[in-house]
Amino acid sequence: MRQVAAKVEAKEWDALDALVVEDEKGQLTGLITSGLLLNHYTNCVGEECKSLPVEKIMIKNPITVPPETLTTEAIAIMQKKKIGCLPVVRKSKLVGIVTEHDFMTISARLLEELHEIEYERIRERKKGDMRRKVRNGKVFIPYFLFHALRLTQAGY
Repeated sequence: MRQVAAKVEAKEWDALDALVVEDEKGQLTGLITSGLLLNHYTNCVGEECKSLPVEKIMIKNPITVPPETLTTEAIAIMQKKKIGCLPVVRKSKLVGIVTEHDFMTISARLLEELHEIEYERIRERKKGDMRRKVRNGKVFIPYFLFHALRLTQAGY
Protein backbone atom coordinates (compact mmCIF):
# COMPACT_ATOMS: atom_id res chain seq x y z
CA MET A 1 0.00 0.00 0.00
CA ARG A 2 1.14 3.48 -0.76
CA GLN A 3 1.92 5.74 2.12
CA VAL A 4 -1.33 7.37 3.20
CA ALA A 5 0.04 10.75 4.12
CA ALA A 6 3.66 11.73 4.23
CA LYS A 7 3.04 14.41 6.78
CA VAL A 8 -0.06 16.15 8.01
CA GLU A 9 0.67 19.46 9.65
CA ALA A 10 -1.06 20.11 12.99
CA LYS A 11 -2.96 23.07 11.53
CA GLU A 12 -4.45 20.81 8.81
CA TRP A 13 -6.06 18.30 11.19
CA ASP A 14 -9.11 20.48 11.80
CA ALA A 15 -9.96 20.34 8.07
CA LEU A 16 -9.29 16.61 7.71
CA ASP A 17 -12.36 14.53 6.94
CA ALA A 18 -10.73 11.38 5.64
CA LEU A 19 -7.52 9.86 4.34
CA VAL A 20 -7.76 7.72 1.24
CA VAL A 21 -5.81 4.46 1.03
CA GLU A 22 -4.82 3.26 -2.45
CA ASP A 23 -2.92 0.19 -3.62
CA GLU A 24 0.16 0.20 -5.86
CA LYS A 25 -2.06 0.60 -8.95
CA GLY A 26 -3.73 3.70 -7.52
CA GLN A 27 -7.00 1.89 -6.86
CA LEU A 28 -9.04 2.80 -3.80
CA THR A 29 -8.75 0.09 -1.15
CA GLY A 30 -9.73 1.87 2.03
CA LEU A 31 -10.62 5.00 3.89
CA ILE A 32 -9.55 6.33 7.27
CA THR A 33 -11.92 8.89 8.75
CA SER A 34 -11.05 11.46 11.37
CA GLY A 35 -13.46 9.60 13.68
CA LEU A 36 -11.50 6.36 13.26
CA LEU A 37 -8.24 8.15 14.02
CA LEU A 38 -9.73 9.83 17.07
CA ASN A 39 -11.12 6.53 18.32
CA HIS A 40 -7.82 4.74 17.75
CA TYR A 41 -5.64 7.34 19.48
CA THR A 42 -7.99 7.69 22.43
CA ASN A 43 -8.02 3.96 23.05
CA CYS A 44 -4.44 2.94 22.28
CA VAL A 45 -1.60 2.66 24.77
CA GLY A 46 2.19 2.54 24.50
CA GLU A 47 3.87 1.21 21.37
CA GLU A 48 0.48 0.24 19.90
CA CYS A 49 -0.05 3.92 19.08
CA LYS A 50 3.09 4.16 16.99
CA SER A 51 3.18 0.91 15.06
CA LEU A 52 -0.37 0.12 13.96
CA PRO A 53 -0.60 -0.53 10.21
CA VAL A 54 -3.11 1.56 8.26
CA GLU A 55 -4.98 -1.54 7.09
CA LYS A 56 -5.86 -2.42 10.70
CA ILE A 57 -7.99 0.69 11.21
CA MET A 58 -9.13 1.62 7.70
CA ILE A 59 -12.59 0.97 6.32
CA LYS A 60 -11.98 -1.69 3.71
CA ASN A 61 -13.89 -1.36 0.41
CA PRO A 62 -15.74 1.81 1.38
CA ILE A 63 -19.04 2.75 -0.21
CA THR A 64 -18.35 4.73 -3.38
CA VAL A 65 -20.28 6.45 -6.16
CA PRO A 66 -19.48 7.22 -9.80
CA PRO A 67 -19.03 10.86 -10.90
CA GLU A 68 -22.45 10.81 -12.62
CA THR A 69 -24.27 10.36 -9.29
CA LEU A 70 -26.77 13.12 -8.58
CA THR A 71 -26.05 15.28 -5.55
CA THR A 72 -29.39 14.31 -4.01
CA GLU A 73 -28.54 10.62 -4.44
CA ALA A 74 -25.16 11.10 -2.76
CA ILE A 75 -26.83 12.88 0.17
CA ALA A 76 -29.41 10.07 0.48
CA ILE A 77 -26.66 7.42 0.50
CA MET A 78 -24.69 9.30 3.16
CA GLN A 79 -27.80 9.71 5.32
CA LYS A 80 -28.95 6.10 4.93
CA LYS A 81 -25.48 4.65 5.61
CA LYS A 82 -24.68 7.28 8.26
CA ILE A 83 -21.35 8.19 6.71
CA GLY A 84 -19.63 11.58 6.62
CA CYS A 85 -17.77 11.25 3.35
CA LEU A 86 -18.27 9.49 0.06
CA PRO A 87 -15.43 8.69 -2.36
CA VAL A 88 -16.18 9.33 -6.04
CA VAL A 89 -14.61 6.59 -8.16
CA ARG A 90 -14.29 5.84 -11.88
CA LYS A 91 -12.91 2.39 -12.81
CA SER A 92 -11.63 1.82 -9.25
CA LYS A 93 -9.63 5.08 -9.37
CA LEU A 94 -10.45 7.89 -6.99
CA VAL A 95 -11.53 11.06 -8.82
CA GLY A 96 -12.87 12.94 -5.81
CA ILE A 97 -14.57 12.81 -2.46
CA VAL A 98 -17.68 14.56 -1.17
CA THR A 99 -18.19 15.29 2.50
CA GLU A 100 -20.86 16.53 4.87
CA HIS A 101 -18.97 19.82 4.91
CA ASP A 102 -19.35 20.14 1.13
CA PHE A 103 -23.10 19.68 1.41
CA MET A 104 -23.34 22.15 4.30
CA THR A 105 -21.51 24.72 2.18
CA ILE A 106 -23.89 24.13 -0.74
CA SER A 107 -26.90 24.32 1.59
CA ALA A 108 -25.71 27.60 3.08
CA ARG A 109 -25.34 29.14 -0.40
CA LEU A 110 -28.78 27.93 -1.47
CA LEU A 111 -30.38 29.30 1.70
CA GLU A 112 -28.68 32.66 1.13
CA GLU A 113 -30.05 32.75 -2.42
CA LEU A 114 -33.54 31.83 -1.20
CA HIS A 115 -33.41 34.61 1.40
CA GLU A 116 -32.37 37.10 -1.28
CA ILE A 117 -35.20 36.00 -3.58
CA GLU A 118 -37.75 36.18 -0.73
CA TYR A 119 -36.45 39.58 0.37
CA GLU A 120 -36.79 40.97 -3.17
CA ARG A 121 -40.30 39.49 -3.46
CA ILE A 122 -41.27 41.11 -0.18
CA ARG A 123 -39.82 44.47 -1.21
CA GLU A 124 -41.78 44.37 -4.47
CA ARG A 125 -45.01 43.53 -2.64
CA LYS A 126 -44.32 46.25 -0.10
CA LYS A 127 -43.93 48.80 -2.91
CA GLY A 128 -47.25 47.68 -4.37
CA ASP A 129 -50.39 47.14 -2.33
CA MET A 130 -49.08 45.53 0.87
CA ARG A 131 -50.28 47.45 3.90
CA ARG A 132 -49.19 47.10 7.50
CA LYS A 133 -51.90 46.31 9.97
CA VAL A 134 -52.43 48.66 12.86
CA ARG A 135 -53.98 47.42 16.11
CA ASN A 136 -54.34 49.55 19.22
CA GLY A 137 -51.93 52.09 17.78
CA LYS A 138 -49.19 49.49 17.15
CA VAL A 139 -47.89 48.47 13.74
CA PHE A 140 -47.91 44.72 13.08
CA ILE A 141 -45.62 43.33 10.42
CA PRO A 142 -46.20 39.79 9.14
CA TYR A 143 -43.70 37.39 10.69
CA PHE A 144 -42.07 36.35 7.41
CA LEU A 145 -41.43 40.02 6.58
CA PHE A 146 -40.03 40.68 10.04
CA HIS A 147 -37.76 37.64 9.74
CA ALA A 148 -36.55 38.60 6.24
CA LEU A 149 -35.81 42.16 7.38
CA ARG A 150 -33.87 40.85 10.39
CA LEU A 151 -31.82 38.52 8.20
CA THR A 152 -31.05 41.34 5.79
CA GLN A 153 -29.99 43.65 8.59
CA ALA A 154 -27.78 40.90 10.00
CA GLY A 155 -25.98 40.63 6.68
CA TYR A 156 -27.50 37.45 5.25
